[in-house]
Amino acid sequence: MESVKAARETKEFAQVRVRGGTTTVKIFEPAPVKLERSASGRTQGRKPRYRVESLPFPRGSASMAYHQLWRGKFKGSLIYWAGQIDDPFATNALMDEIVGGLWAQTFPALASSWQKSDHREAITQVAGDALIDWRSSMGKEGIRVVLKAFEDENIMQEQVPEAAAWYLEDYRFIYANMEDEANKGAFRSPLIAQAFAAHLKKTHDHTVVKNEEYGQPTGALGMAAAVVERALELIKSGKLYDTPTNAESSNGKKRRVPNYQPYADASWGEKTRGWAGSTKRLGEEKWKAVIEAASAFVEDGPDSREEEGGEGAQDPRSLI
Repeated sequence: MESVKAARETKEFAQVRVRGGTTTVKIFEPAPVKLERSASGRTQGRKPRYRVESLPFPRGSASMAYHQLWRGKFKGSLIYWAGQIDDPFATNALMDEIVGGLWAQTFPALASSWQKSDHREAITQVAGDALIDWRSSMGKEGIRVVLKAFEDENIMQEQVPEAAAWYLEDYRFIYANMEDEANKGAFRSPLIAQAFAAHLKKTHDHTVVKNEEYGQPTGALGMAAAVVERALELIKSGKLYDTPTNAESSNGKKRRVPNYQPYADASWGEKTRGWAGSTKRLGEEKWKAVIEAASAFVEDGPDSREEEGGEGAQDPRSLI
């Protein structure tokens, strides 16, 4: 009995009540975890969250010029590179080498910062956020472009779902001239041109990484087609318009909340890649025509900063 009592006092065993009586079980307690602090005072083991202010730029009056370069040339160059990747949602996983090259070229005086792990982590994380914002803003741009087009065409709100369905049929929304069988003008419709123009605006001030091969912006154009299709699908289904909730706003009216998922890989990645695959078949002359159509909208308006195929089935978007 004394040995049992001693074991219980050291918390090696405990009695647990079960049906019909009690039983003794052995307790395993994990060793306490000690959180170490780094030299900066930050608790180790918890990944820090970086912002633009975390970038290793000089402080004081010189800081403004570096921030302007980051917002303009660096981000524009990063998005320019990302636009020619067939899968825009994969760019965050592929960007490390590009980010390092762009950092050295954009900020030559700070090139050595990339060799310091904490600085490199901050640069990479903030650059990754820029790509997330790029994709998110394209999703919003698709909605803005379609709603503006319907407004300009004086389509009544009750007719909007029917109009959206018409555009979606046979993928009419991507063609400049659906009736011309010889030259439909794929990816040159006003809807696609305006959505693609949002990407071109973001890449106006860009450079390229030396010794890095670049191609046509297949991913960006595929994304432009996908976000327009998404907007039309949302309008057709009635999900674009807000859904009332039981909660009341400050003016006593019922609040309305968005009734759709964001533009993301889980819901729109496959379709985006399907469109990008289709753009890869555009010849050089057609690419010139696509970019020319979009360029007409680059100065028009502000830069908004901000059913699946079965297994084994070929996405019809990649066949256009």
